[in-house]
Amino acid sequence: MKANFEAVHRRVLIERIAILPDADWPTDTDLPADPIRSWLQEQHDHGLHLVLVRESALRGEPELLADFGIYGDRAVGTQELDEHSRTVRFTLSFDSQAVRLADDRWRRLAIFGIPFQSLLATPPA
Repeated sequence: MKANFEAVHRRVLIERIAILPDADWPTDTDLPADPIRSWLQEQHDHGLHLVLVRESALRGEPELLADFGIYGDRAVGTQELDEHSRTVRFTLSFDSQAVRLADDRWRRLAIFGIPFQSLLATPPA
């Protein structure tokens, strides 16, 4: 996260889509539960643009359940995690087709998202 914060400080736009299980963001709550909410708040406070997606919203779109990053139009990185959310493998591809496919996945995933900023502006129910 430190590298992301430093990049934002240099005016690099960092956008993140976080897919959260219902246990961390119950459907009957406006904001995710702690400690996830605090982790997201810290990123927001440092200037990252965050969009949240409930994992349950993707039941019909299992191919969108992925941990990946797009680095401009140059590369895409895919992270594989174990059952404890520890990185098992990180693959970086500079293939232009892989970047286009990841960009398409990102756009489709964003359809299900809610900007974190808008959740903070929502009055409690």
